Amino acid sequence: DQLDSHQRCISFVVTYRSNEKDKNQSLVDCIESIERSNATQVTRMQLGGMDIEGTNAMIADALKLPIRLTRPLSVAVHQKTLGNPLFVKVFLTMLFEEHAISYSFKKKRWLWDMNIIHQRSMDRELAAILSEKLLSMSREVQETLTFVACFGMRIRKDVLSMASYDSEEASRILSCLKIAVKESILDEDDEYFSFPHDLIQQAAY
Repeated sequence: DQLDSHQRCISFVVTYRSNEKDKNQSLVDCIESIERSNATQVTRMQLGGMDIEGTNAMIADALKLPIRLTRPLSVAVHQKTLGNPLFVKVFLTMLFEEHAISYSFKKKRWLWDMNIIHQRSMDRELAAILSEKLLSMSREVQETLTFVACFGMRIRKDVLSMASYDSEEASRILSCLKIAVKESILDEDDEYFSFPHDLIQQAAY
C-alpha cells in the first residue's frame, strides 16, 4: 500500500514467430486472454526483415565503407536474404569464404564480384548451410556443440562446470565453445552460452 502507482508497474516482453503459432499456442492463448480482460495494456509489434536501407547500413558498417559504395552489394544481398539479419550475416560469411568479397591492399578497401554474388543462391535451407559450417569444424568442437544443444537454446556456464568430470574436462569444453563463439555459432554473455537461432541449435543437435 505504501507503493505509488508508478512503483507497482511491471512490463513483460514476450516473443514468438507468427508462422509457428501452433508451437506457441499456450503463449498465444495467454496473450489473447489478457487482451480480452481489458485490465492490462497489450502492445503488439510485428518485426520483419530489414529493408534495403537497413541492410545497407549493416553491410556498410561491417565493411567500414560509405553507404553509397555498398548499396549495389546491399541490394543484391537483400534480394537473396529478404533482409533477415542472420541470413545476411551467413551470406556475407559465405561470400568472404568463397573470395567473392575480399580486401584489396592496393585500394585499401573491400571489393566484391557482383557476377559471383548474383549467381550465388540462398535456396538451400539455412540449417543445411550451418550444418556444413559445423562439419568444417574439428570433431571435438562438433561433439561439444552437440552436447550443449541437448540443453536447448542456451546453457548456464555453471551448469557446464557441474556437467564436467573435472577441471581439465571443463577447460576443454570451454575452449571448444570459445571457438564456436569466434565462428558465430554461439553467443556468450556473463552467465550463458546460447545459440543465436534455433536452426543453429537444431543443426548442432
